[in-house]
Amino acid sequence: MSGPHYRAMLAGQPVKPGQAIADFRGESWVFDYVTRGPVSTRKIIATDARGRQREFFPSVFPGLSVEPVLPDGEASG
Repeated sequence: MSGPHYRAMLAGQPVKPGQAIADFRGESWVFDYVTRGPVSTRKIIATDARGRQREFFPSVFPGLSVEPVLPDGEASG
């Protein structure tokens, strides 16, 4: 049995991999995915301009939220 899946939402729309997102300082990042592992769950993985990938709490990106996805693809929240 696998755990729940999550998706990032911004302005009511799902954030797509490769989409630019800005952090609270106004720095641009490229969204990669939302974690769902046993240790790190519901965190944002994003890549900076130098190609370095980092993990963040969603609150680092104003207006961005993370929601669970139901099996039929609809968010529950």
